[in-house]
Amino acid sequence: LCGTYISYSVTLKGWLSPLIWWMIRPYVARVVFELAQAAEQVRAI
Repeated sequence: LCGTYISYSVTLKGWLSPLIWWMIRPYVARVVFELAQAAEQVRAI
């Protein structure tokens, strides 16, 4: 996933990049939130 994201960000440099980022930002925020939740659970154990 990370490699795909990097290749996309490199390929889409230009006016498309902000548009793509705006579209995927909610998904990225959700993933980050879920990772934070998982980290909290691991720390609680």
